[in-house]
Amino acid sequence: MTWDEIDLDNSVWTLKAERTKQRRDTRIPITGEMLKLIEWAEPVRRGDLVLTLSDGPLSDQAIGKHLKRHTFQTNTVHGLRTSFRVWCQETGVDDNLAEMCLGHLVGSDVRRAYARSDMLEERMRVMTNWAGFLSS
Repeated sequence: MTWDEIDLDNSVWTLKAERTKQRRDTRIPITGEMLKLIEWAEPVRRGDLVLTLSDGPLSDQAIGKHLKRHTFQTNTVHGLRTSFRVWCQETGVDDNLAEMCLGHLVGSDVRRAYARSDMLEERMRVMTNWAGFLSS
C-alpha cells in the first residue's frame, strides 16, 4: 500500500492496474481496523510505502515470520486468505461477494461486461465483520 493510493475521505484504497494480477484498477474498502494501522504508520512514515521497516516493501519472508510469531506456527499469508474464504462459507457470505473480497474475477467475460459494480459497500460490510472476527 502506498500513501498516494489511500483516499481516507471515502475509505478506499485503490490499487492501480499495473499492481494487480488482473491488470485492472481495484478498489479496496478501508475498514476501521485498517484505518488504525494507517494512522499508526503516519507518524513513522519513511517514504511512499505505508507499512515498511525500510524504504522498500516488506518481503514475503518478513510478513510470514511476523504472522507465525503472533499466531500459530504453521500460519501463512495465503493460509489467512484461505481462512477468510472458509469464514465466508461458514457465515453465509455470498460466494461471488467472497471472491470479490479476495480480488478474484467473478463470472464469464460476458457476465462481467454487464455486471460492472465492484460492490464496494457490501465488501466493506464483509471485511468489517471479518476484522471483528479476527480481533475477538
